[in-house]
Amino acid sequence: MRMQLEKTKSKTKTWTKTSTKHLWVALGIIVISLLPYLHNLFPNLPEGGVLGYSSWNAFLWSTGMYLSIHIAWLIAYKLAIGKPYRFALLIPVFLSLYQLVIIFTNQKSSAILNGINIKLGLVVILSIFLIINFFKNNNNEGI
Repeated sequence: MRMQLEKTKSKTKTWTKTSTKHLWVALGIIVISLLPYLHNLFPNLPEGGVLGYSSWNAFLWSTGMYLSIHIAWLIAYKLAIGKPYRFALLIPVFLSLYQLVIIFTNQKSSAILNGINIKLGLVVILSIFLIINFFKNNNNEGI
């Protein structure tokens, strides 16, 4: 009976700094995932467009979506420390940042800056640059 009591006591967990860290990470993930739905929190948004969008709802949804994606890619980049593919994660990080810059500079309607050709060109140029840089810096290690 005594041995059974000791086993029961050892199973109880106490709140630690690690538990607090995990709680903040979980709350952060929840907040980031809710960013695209910010427009639902404000039912009485002003009428009219903002920064090239037809309404505040559209602006907040689009901005929240791109911001949450950008933050997620930044987290993926941070978590990939020491991984051989980490350099490739910079491409979506830069592209999501580029899209946020397009939104906040009101260039959404610009066919030149927001067109598929410039984005595809950015991906190709960035990919070539990052791959060359990666293999130049890691020529002895390989993948």
